[in-house]
Amino acid sequence: MFNLIRKELILNKKALLISLCVVTAYLLWAAATIESLRAYIFIASIMSGFMLPVNIQGQEDKFKTAILNCSLPFRRSTIVLARYMTIWLIMLAGTVYVLGIGALIPFTRFPAGNIFNPQVFLSALLFISILIFFLYPFVIRFGVTGMMIFLVFTQVLGIILLFLTQYLGKKQDILRAFIGLMVSGIRYVFHHEPTLPYFFILLAAIIVLNFISLKISQALYARRDF
Repeated sequence: MFNLIRKELILNKKALLISLCVVTAYLLWAAATIESLRAYIFIASIMSGFMLPVNIQGQEDKFKTAILNCSLPFRRSTIVLARYMTIWLIMLAGTVYVLGIGALIPFTRFPAGNIFNPQVFLSALLFISILIFFLYPFVIRFGVTGMMIFLVFTQVLGIILLFLTQYLGKKQDILRAFIGLMVSGIRYVFHHEPTLPYFFILLAAIIVLNFISLKISQALYARRDF
């Protein structure tokens, strides 16, 4: 397992460095211009969660290493587990990096005390986990093409919601209700009283999302042809 994780880090070193440069440039701009800590954490988490799996999978598609991976004396489920463990390690390090830039650069708008607390850290991990939960099974099954399938799926979903909104009328504005539900969920995560049971609930949600995503990806990867 350790050798598989090491292989993932070595093969994706260049992609990770490129992602780090892009994310750093964005974070420096965001920390200096965005006034809302919630918006900064949410957008930075989504950006990190989107770039991470896509860039890693992009390297695999580019160099055709999937066939090599499957020729190794490991089960496909173990290969996927190693990929997820790599993502989790980078996700933890990336979250600390995101929070560090937001708190420590000289021109930041966010006091360090507002950023370095368990609620913000777990909230960032939760947003990244939600994106990986929905995105990565597409990517693991279809490669980088899976990202396009995911984006098309979300666009089709938006069109359906818009059509239903127009069909049902303003009294049953499904699109606005859906967006309002998302906004309310984000506010709830950030504004809930920071109690120990709540932290355990956030941690449990992160674990469950990643576990389900892992199992789905393992099942899809076992059926993938190369």
